[in-house]
Amino acid sequence: MQNKSGSNGVLRFRRKRFRYCLELIESCYQQKGRVNIIDLGGTREYWQVLPETMLEQKKIHITLVNNEAAGLAADDKYFRNVSADACSLSEFTDMQFDIAHSNSVIEHVGSWEKMECFAQEIRRLAPCYFVQTPNFWFPFEPHYMLPFYHWLPVYSQICLLGWRYKHKTFRESVISQERIRLLSATAFRTLFPDAEIQRERLCLLTKSFVGIRK
Repeated sequence: MQNKSGSNGVLRFRRKRFRYCLELIESCYQQKGRVNIIDLGGTREYWQVLPETMLEQKKIHITLVNNEAAGLAADDKYFRNVSADACSLSEFTDMQFDIAHSNSVIEHVGSWEKMECFAQEIRRLAPCYFVQTPNFWFPFEPHYMLPFYHWLPVYSQICLLGWRYKHKTFRESVISQERIRLLSATAFRTLFPDAEIQRERLCLLTKSFVGIRK
């Protein structure tokens, strides 16, 4: 369980990085009088950073895409859930949305080929996008909350996860290890060559990257 100070730290970083997304939303609203967003891997809770009054005033509608769609109230005016593979979204047309958004998701999709498909969909679905991912070269792994874990050899990572989470089988540990592939700056820029890359820093070190296409 994450402690309160840790949660506050995450919230602080989220609000700070979200200013880039707010700039995209404001620019889109000024041009179109409404904002249609697709969020790959997002949740309604994440978007609580936006007050409901802003959702109303800016006419913001957000489509959440996940492997399994979470429940939303039937009368939700601002959100809808779609159950789909974010690496293959043929049900949506090119530039169907105003903004494509993804926060700490691309590192979870699997192989490099899967990451390429995910990035292509982000770039295809909207003229503007916002993508965030942790930095491989930051010494603290943010998902497992372990220092230097992601720099260890693969077999050492598997053994460490088995010990930390008390996995009953080796298979469980392998699956856990394969769930996350952190990206370097070079890898991130390769996936999003048309993005302006912002670096989020902690103690002068780059904690994560934010890719923005305006």
